[in-house]
Amino acid sequence: MTTTYMRMDLPIPGTTAGGLAGLYLWATMLNAALEEKADPHDHTSGKGTRVPTAGLLINADLDFHGYDATQLRSSRYEPQASVGASDDVACCYVLSSTGDLYYRNAAGAEIRLTSGGAVNAAGLSANTYTPSNKVASYTISASDTETHFKFDTTAADRTAALPAASAVAAGRFYLIGSSTGANRVIVTPDGSDTINGSAGSFSTRGFGAMYVVRHNSTSWLAYEVGPTLNGATVPEAGGLTPGNVLKVNTAAGLYYAAVNLAGGSDHVTGELPGANMAGATDAIRGAIVLTGDLAGDFETPIVVQLSGNGVKTVVASTSKTLEWARTTATPTLTQANETTAATTGRNMTVRAQTATDEEGGSLILEGGSSGAGTAQGGVFLNLGGSSTLLAADEVAPGRAVLSIGGAATSSNVPTGDRVLWLANCDTAPSSNPVGGVEIYADAGAFAFRGTSGHRVRFDAMANTVTSPSGGGVITPPAAYHKCLVVTVEGTQYFIPMFTAASYT
Repeated sequence: MTTTYMRMDLPIPGTTAGGLAGLYLWATMLNAALEEKADPHDHTSGKGTRVPTAGLLINADLDFHGYDATQLRSSRYEPQASVGASDDVACCYVLSSTGDLYYRNAAGAEIRLTSGGAVNAAGLSANTYTPSNKVASYTISASDTETHFKFDTTAADRTAALPAASAVAAGRFYLIGSSTGANRVIVTPDGSDTINGSAGSFSTRGFGAMYVVRHNSTSWLAYEVGPTLNGATVPEAGGLTPGNVLKVNTAAGLYYAAVNLAGGSDHVTGELPGANMAGATDAIRGAIVLTGDLAGDFETPIVVQLSGNGVKTVVASTSKTLEWARTTATPTLTQANETTAATTGRNMTVRAQTATDEEGGSLILEGGSSGAGTAQGGVFLNLGGSSTLLAADEVAPGRAVLSIGGAATSSNVPTGDRVLWLANCDTAPSSNPVGGVEIYADAGAFAFRGTSGHRVRFDAMANTVTSPSGGGVITPPAAYHKCLVVTVEGTQYFIPMFTAASYT
């Protein structure tokens, strides 16, 4: 028979043959079972049943011979009253006196990992950044181990060039700062990498700094530290008296003073002293709201709101261009909508400069230029939004059309350059104009109506004309080639036309 666990082939009493031959067979089978199965058994599969946990008595250190203990669900530590400095090197353990987890390093130093149910932060160096002082611009290498780069900006701006985002690990960050208030540190990305979604550079303020964190393989995120103004720290909003703002007292001093808050929390109004605006008088003092440095892009502040005293507001600037960001879709210069019931909207005037004793300035409306081989931008006069009354536009490259009653296209003006196109009128005039004439297109025909009541329409010329009264087809004499159909006061007139070559 064959045993269950060790698969030993044993003789069966009463069945296996007896006599001398049987004794020999018994001895042979027993020897084979003992030598091949019982003697080398190690409780692996086919060599005895597995030893259960209850069958183990570990009474000394268990040597894994340099191998890992794998597939552990967890490990449980028996709290120890004390741990030997030499016996438990490179070990984790729990002390009964605190109930916390410790690790003793290879040098025998005890490191406390937990404290009262939380990670033990005491003594950790996670917030200690390896510094690197720079006296000139520097390109940070992906292999640099420093985290804090401090630049001496006493003499000039310095540039901190970042490594390729793809060359550093996810979450890699740098703290980049300026050591003085005189100049800035300009942080630039590598190649086509971006910072905060922009391919351009970012700058710290004087005595300022920024964190630059790898966002993904092609981009960084920048977080400004501060803010500070020439070394003076600006307090948090909760540290200011409501209604106070930071003001410049002297070239080297700062102080706080109150201003008038109006219009909610999104803007501030108050008076601008005349000394701060060239040529300012009581009539033109107002308030401005700025973005730029306040928005974190460290560029020249941009005026986003002006308010005067009801007369006018002057922007004292030598710049002659008001420019929107190129990514702005359909920017609009507009007056705030009238929301009061039964109130007519206010007129708005855009006026060129008036000269004292010379010709006044012209108001020029100009469409945008285009790339080579494409149509130039047009100028449109719209009524009430999208209804176009007058348009000057290129319907195709090199084909300019002035259109009335709508915007011409290459479909309704298939040929011609610098031509006038009239859209068909929606309603033909039914009464006489005063002091002028009305010119319009009537179902594709040119027409006008004068003050005397004459209504004239010019239809297409034809070789033959069909009488509208049922008189049949009118054919011009042989000497003539076409008829011009003119409708006057509702009556059709046929004017025979002939070519110069046929004239005798």
